[in-house]
Parts: sequence; structure tokens; C-alpha cells
Amino acid sequence: MPAFDLPSGPDNFEFCVKEAIEQKNRKKLMKCLAAHRVVPVKNQWNETSFGKTIASFERRGDPKPRITEGTRDMMIDVLDIENDSDIERVRTRIKNQPNWGNEA
Repeated sequence: MPAFDLPSGPDNFEFCVKEAIEQKNRKKLMKCLAAHRVVPVKNQWNETSFGKTIASFERRGDPKPRITEGTRDMMIDVLDIENDSDIERVRTRIKNQPNWGNEA
């Protein structure tokens, strides 16, 4: 089960990410990320030999979402991000979602 370290409140980001990960539903995860303006970015501290991930996530226009390492790894797996070009491709697809910025 994914572990989240997100603030409680009316925002359902935590729920939609959890549901998409549990279902391994890439499309649902991308829609959730788009609605909350969260995109993958290259992890500047990337060192996969030390177990660091290739990408992290940031929320456009707002403070960085607090996503635990385990959840971030599962999100990267569901989004099928394996290298830097995948990060850019996925980020573009998320930003082009019709529900970009329309928090549900």
C-alpha cells in the first residue's frame, strides 16, 4: 500500500494518486497529476547506483507536493519513466490534458 506524506484537507490529490497506483492505471494517474498541476522533473540528484530515482515531481505554481520516496517510485513505474526523454514526454502529455489545473 502506498504511503503518503501529504497535508490533509479538501484536496483529493492523495486519493486519486493512491487509486491510480493501486489500479496501475497510467491514464488515470496522468489525469490526476494534470488536475493538480503536478509534473515529473529530472531529479538533479539522480544517482541510480545509490538507489536515487531518475525523476521527482513538482507542482506548477504552488509549493512542491510532499510525496514519499516509495510513492514516487510507484508513480514513476506506473508512468513508465525510464530515462530523461521519458520525463519530457510524460510532462508534455500531462500538461496537454484537458483537465490541466482543474482540481477535482
